[in-house]
Amino acid sequence: MKKKHLDFLLKFHKPLSRHLYTLRDYGVEMKVTVFLILTLLSFNVFSETYVCSHELSEFGRPGEIETKQFKREGRNFVHGSLGIVYEASENSSFIFLTSIDQSRAFLNVVIINKISKEWKGQLLMFEENFPTEGGKCVVVN
Repeated sequence: MKKKHLDFLLKFHKPLSRHLYTLRDYGVEMKVTVFLILTLLSFNVFSETYVCSHELSEFGRPGEIETKQFKREGRNFVHGSLGIVYEASENSSFIFLTSIDQSRAFLNVVIINKISKEWKGQLLMFEENFPTEGGKCVVVN
């Protein structure tokens, strides 16, 4: 019985197969490792929040400062306290945020300078005019 077993092993044994399985398993481990690293990095990059403030003297409240938060959620940003969802478009220097409410006929536009951390915002309504907001932002994660 042992002789038949040895003959079988010698006939079908492939010395490189062990090395190929090792390489294949290493490739799977490497893919999983790279996937996990990229996932962690993407959560870090896409979880940024811009906390922006501006002085309210143009709104008849001199000395008061208002703070707004714009939190990235996927491809959009959400206004922290109001829950307004902004569609985002960006390049290496600027983030452009737009929100449209057709039922109340308004367009809200926010532009954030990624480099200088300055921002400008404008609410446009068909029946009313609003002053431009603007100030400085800080990025928090």
